[in-house]
Amino acid sequence: MEGKNGTNEELTKNDYSAVQVTSDVEGGKTDAKSPAPPKERLAYLDNVKFACMVAIFMMHSMSEPFAYCKDADFWDKPAPLWLTRVQLMHAEFGLPIFAFASGAVSKPDISTARLLAYTRALVLPVIFMFYWYQVIWYMPAGQEFAPWKVQQENLIGLHNNFLWYLKALFVWRLALMAGGSLPDWALVCISLVARSWMCTNMFGPEGPGFIGQTFLLFPFYIIGYVLFSKQKLMKPFVEFLGGNSVVRFSTLAVYLLLWIDVIFFGYSNKATSYIYGYMRFGKIAHILVDLVRIPISLAYGFLATAWLPTQELPVLSESGRQTLYCYMFNTTGVMVFYNFWRFLSRPFGGPHWWTWICFQPLVVLALGSLPVRFITWPFASPGWALKDPSYCCTTKCLDEATEEKSVKSMGLPIWFAITVLVHVAFVGGVMLWGSPRDCAVP
Repeated sequence: MEGKNGTNEELTKNDYSAVQVTSDVEGGKTDAKSPAPPKERLAYLDNVKFACMVAIFMMHSMSEPFAYCKDADFWDKPAPLWLTRVQLMHAEFGLPIFAFASGAVSKPDISTARLLAYTRALVLPVIFMFYWYQVIWYMPAGQEFAPWKVQQENLIGLHNNFLWYLKALFVWRLALMAGGSLPDWALVCISLVARSWMCTNMFGPEGPGFIGQTFLLFPFYIIGYVLFSKQKLMKPFVEFLGGNSVVRFSTLAVYLLLWIDVIFFGYSNKATSYIYGYMRFGKIAHILVDLVRIPISLAYGFLATAWLPTQELPVLSESGRQTLYCYMFNTTGVMVFYNFWRFLSRPFGGPHWWTWICFQPLVVLALGSLPVRFITWPFASPGWALKDPSYCCTTKCLDEATEEKSVKSMGLPIWFAITVLVHVAFVGGVMLWGSPRDCAVP
């Protein structure tokens, strides 16, 4: 999670299941020479990505406010136990299925255009967003510009968490380009060996960080690629779900039972904790248990998503396509909306935690909404970068720089004027009232 000066501080468990996520970048093309998108986009995958992003925000919203915001006038007791169980349930599948979905749309093709597209979509946003955060969020709130060592740590540090998912996805796709010709079983075995090696490492207080998450989630990415991209099982799988109401209603029923259990009883959490307890018997036991966690996560993910509609859903499917933006504002978004929720809740007494649960899908919708994309696309989705400067002076440049129709319809001058005004107003507000992500008493 992002720290007070743009750094990341991981304060939860030392494994992939309770650390920050992330986001995907399958939301759109960024270059005319980029790899061609699938001929048919399956709305079901967008719906799954939306559900995963909600799960990821469920994970972080149950931990980050307690780390960053101590307001004794609002709450001065530990969070209820069921809230922790909600976090753990979503940690079982949020990030693993998100990585699985990324693998499902990845290709092993090797080309300069594809490498440039990956750099543009995955590497440059890390750089641009880091400095954007410094100038727009931290410095107006009175913090110094991050020193060079902090910049290096956030941008290239192996154990840092700043936008780690973009870095991991870049590495996974490079690995797929390098090893895509290998047999399926070899790819899966390599990913399992990588996970097994990393799972026995001791992580510091920030958690696995970029390098740890890259290895720990690698098998999910490869399994998604092998099954749904290479073997082309995605469309048959979606058609199976769409035509089998028994499976869909059954998984929905079990998923609702899981919710009832985590809120009132906690049996499922006790069962998985019992299995994970065998890790203490040494490295071999740790590796075996960590391998068992893979089918457990996939099973949780199936129960949490198999019942989702397979057709396009208004607003929700679009949000699933825009998970990149949700990820860019992961910790910041949690804290901003936590403070907003705290402001709304204060007149009604102490925190009513069930309303905070209900807030999370709204947070995902808000962070992937048109206003956010309109203002931040040059930093979060820089389709304009790494192109011929002479070409960028043509009228076609804007068409390929962004997929945001509102930007294209307004034209670059009007968009630029609006964006500058919004940024100036925001910076002025932060300087006057403080950052909306800080824990000031409203």
